[in-house]
Parts: sequence; C-alpha cells; structure tokens
Amino acid sequence: MKEIKLMVIFLLAFGLYACELVSERPIVIPGKADITPASDITEQKIQSERKLILDGEEVIENDVGEFVTWKCGKYPSGERILVEFGKIIISDDYIKSEEYKKLDKSKQEEFGQFINKFGFVLYEGGDVGDFALYESRGLNHRWDWGPDSVYSFIIKPNGIGLFYDFSNSKNGVKEKADDVYKCVRR
Repeated sequence: MKEIKLMVIFLLAFGLYACELVSERPIVIPGKADITPASDITEQKIQSERKLILDGEEVIENDVGEFVTWKCGKYPSGERILVEFGKIIISDDYIKSEEYKKLDKSKQEEFGQFINKFGFVLYEGGDVGDFALYESRGLNHRWDWGPDSVYSFIIKPNGIGLFYDFSNSKNGVKEKADDVYKCVRR
C-alpha cells in the first residue's frame, strides 16, 4: 500500500509541475462565465475533472490519468450504489504530450504497467475511499485493499461483483464470497 501512496504522491507532484508549465491558461472562477469564452473546450474539461479523496489524499482525475469505474449495488437489483471500484489509465492527452514522447519506449512501457496497477474503492456512492491494487485476471477485474490486502472484489464479465473478506479466513483461502453485487461500468 505504501508503494501506491508514494506513486500517487509522485504523480500529484508531476501533475503540479505540468500545471506550472501551462500556467498561462486563463483562470476560471466558478460563477464568472464571462471570464472564459464558452467555446473554450480545454477549460470546460478542466472544470469537469473528478476529484477523489483516497486514503486522505486528494486525487484529481486528469493529473494522474483517466478513471474507469464500475458502480455496484446489492444483488440482484443493483439499485442503490453501495460501492464503486475504479482503475486509473494513462490519458490520451498525456500520451500525446511532449513529456511522454521524450521518454524512451521502455520507460513508456514501464510507466504504463505501473499506473495500470492503481485502482480505488469508493464507498456509499461518494468520492471518498481507499487506494487498491488493480489487476485484470482473464476477463475478470480484481481489486485488493485494506491492511495486508485482506479485502478483495472481483467483477465478472456479466457484471456480477463478488466481495471477499479474508481477515478471518484460514490460510487466506475462501470458497464462497461474503457478498454479491450487481455492477455497471460507468
């Protein structure tokens, strides 16, 4: 978990550095629509960035990449969102940036593999949660988090989400999920 926090701090610092490079952009003040023309798509995109609080740290979507998420509710209805799982992918804007192009191919691949391991879990339909390790196993998506990664969540291709709490399991093995959810990709 410390590795994830360190990488996110690195990415946030990197994002701040990138913001400094584009500091000549006009400042947009909420409620002051006349400062920036409505046709300025770049500014509109900046205003729509999603901000999360993960393990107490603010993570802004376009500073670290793009968020891909699945919203999950109690099975079978899935009506009330109880939890949301996400992964972080490198944004197309960053891949097109001069900074990314300056990296040699091996560094680009290394960075891509590293960032693709970042995930998160959000609670009660909000924007506050925890960092998680993300991985794709076959067609399934899996997140592990908590102290010593004792919690796991797997989303199958049909949208069924399975929650596992290994805190009381013997040898870290469970045959049955503790809870079942219906998940929809956002």
